[in-house]
Amino acid sequence: MWEWRFFCDLASASYFFTNQTDLESAINSEDHEIRFDRYVNLRTPELGLKFRNIRNNVRKALLELKVLFQTNQWKAEFWEKPIRRYTFTHPGREVIPTILHEESNKLYPELSKKINWILDHISSKELEFTTIKKKRKILHLYDPNKVVKSKFQIPKASTRIEQTVVEFNQTTWKTISIQSYNDQTIKGILDNLAIDERYIISGYPGFLIGQSTTNNNL
Repeated sequence: MWEWRFFCDLASASYFFTNQTDLESAINSEDHEIRFDRYVNLRTPELGLKFRNIRNNVRKALLELKVLFQTNQWKAEFWEKPIRRYTFTHPGREVIPTILHEESNKLYPELSKKINWILDHISSKELEFTTIKKKRKILHLYDPNKVVKSKFQIPKASTRIEQTVVEFNQTTWKTISIQSYNDQTIKGILDNLAIDERYIISGYPGFLIGQSTTNNNL
């Protein structure tokens, strides 16, 4: 799926939808979820490996691998998620190589090569983790039961906007992403919004490389 994402401080984010008040109201009216994700610091913007939705009172989490395949000229990124697997062990470093080895055998060579790179990387270094608290709202722009007024056309496809407040390493950011199977749909939305130097345009792995310096132990 194509994704365009930015990060900024909370005050700057409030100006993003200034010429799309209906869209901003629709997002703000959505219920939010709160969860904690634990990212493995792989030091590459092309691979995102994390335990999704870790909770102290439940001894399981979803290990998720996200792979970047393409970035276009206006910084939309095409990602795939080849691995989404629950582990019923408390999400520790010891389960990562086992799951990656097992899943690699099921995937086509290009993905297996990327997984082997991760295995080599984590076998030679002490693993570092960054735990992020997320408070997220999701707005599906095409929904036959809920019409969102906007200045652009939304095709009958999975297109959504996520608005999330993230906290990690004693810092707080807001991130907004637009996701669609069609990158031109995202472009049509961005053409109606004001984007300037206040925003760090990046996927999660690239953003964390620049911002995270703390080794959070599992």
